[in-house]
Amino acid sequence: MIGLFSTLFCLIFSATCSFEHLQRSGLRRLDLFTSFYFVMVTFSTVGYGDFYPDWWMSRLCVIILIGVAFGVLPSKVS
Repeated sequence: MIGLFSTLFCLIFSATCSFEHLQRSGLRRLDLFTSFYFVMVTFSTVGYGDFYPDWWMSRLCVIILIGVAFGVLPSKVS
């Protein structure tokens, strides 16, 4: 259980910080809380669409983070 929560915390923290940092080069600059909201909505597969990455590098980062989350989290849950 500790491994699951620590992995989830590290994924959310690194995704939030990297998305916020990469989105600085985009047209819409997002603060840290909005980036955290985006990451939580994306990781929960809800995807409201109110915030989205508009720069190619941040899009690539989100694709990689979703792949890592779907690859790592199921093994920690089981």
